[in-house]
Amino acid sequence: CFPSGPFGFQMDVLARQPLWQEGLDYPHGTGHGVGAYLNVHEGPHSISFRRREDESSLQEGMTTSIEPGYYEEGNYGIRLENIMLVEKKNGQHKLGSNVDILHFVPLTLIPFQRKLIVADMLSSQEKEYLNSYHKTVWDSVSPFLQKEEDKIALEWLKENTRPL
Repeated sequence: CFPSGPFGFQMDVLARQPLWQEGLDYPHGTGHGVGAYLNVHEGPHSISFRRREDESSLQEGMTTSIEPGYYEEGNYGIRLENIMLVEKKNGQHKLGSNVDILHFVPLTLIPFQRKLIVADMLSSQEKEYLNSYHKTVWDSVSPFLQKEEDKIALEWLKENTRPL
């Protein structure tokens, strides 16, 4: 969650901070607006270390990618990419009546590849996030697979969204 009004460059540091603690970084933006008809990097916002002159703050209803990564040239690369919707979060807060609390709601509903997750290296908060995300994937996708009676896909989804 975050208060309304931040620009992408302010959010970008939150994604990079764990890598910076290890002396690492990635050479691309963390996210961008998602357009239509092959206009993939659509404004008016972006989540990047570079601030554009015409950039808008993140606002309710915006669709954005969130895609941090890490690359070791000649060895490997890791990049997680989800498409998210910025929504207003209901509930009480003490930030003032002119401030909304926003949060990202996933639109990409694909489980993270379990074979690439080393659960012992994750904090309890990271595990909680992944388990919550996987529950959202299961709750959102499984009814369609049940309706289609696709038992193979349903079993795959069940296995790949089970708690860590």
